[in-house]
Amino acid sequence: MPLSFVSLNRLFRAVLSCFGVVSVAKLTDKQKRFVAEYLVDLNATAAAKRAGYKDPNIGRQLITKNNVSAEIAKRRDELQSKLEITQETVLQELAAIAFANGTDFVTVTGAGLLDVKPTSQVSKEKLPAIAGIKYSQTGIEIKLHDKVRALELLGKHLGVFATGGGAAAQEGNNIFEVIDQSTREEIDTNGISEIEPPAEPGDDVVE
Repeated sequence: MPLSFVSLNRLFRAVLSCFGVVSVAKLTDKQKRFVAEYLVDLNATAAAKRAGYKDPNIGRQLITKNNVSAEIAKRRDELQSKLEITQETVLQELAAIAFANGTDFVTVTGAGLLDVKPTSQVSKEKLPAIAGIKYSQTGIEIKLHDKVRALELLGKHLGVFATGGGAAAQEGNNIFEVIDQSTREEIDTNGISEIEPPAEPGDDVVE
């Protein structure tokens, strides 16, 4: 008895899967919009809502689909390549934030006064730690990026906090995936008192 087209199609896909070849379905127009929106802020729920899905919570399911996740990975690789962003450059920026100290930007005089260093006297490696500079009633205020979060991201990527296996157990870590998880609030830092809420829009004079 001859096989139908549907049966042949299923048989063909089964054979491909045996050889490790997985076919990826084409994206629908709505899925394409979701991918574009997801790459804006890496928030699956918000992206699904902006893409027009009635139930925004479906976004968490979409990013697990082979065709959607493959397109997201492809688009992110293209973006990283275009901007020449590497794990090394990201880690350097995080390290600048994580290991910055107040004395890198301000000195205490012998009279006990604070002397803000001109930005021209701050090393280029330290500047990424500055989130903003503004005038306040008491003078110039320098706000630094979140030191605790930067340390957490670095530690997670390098396996510093691993309880078993050490750095080798974390060999497969990808700093972009760590940041992705962080932005999707998979890393809970609500209980860390040192983390300050983000600055209000319009407060910064220099960003």
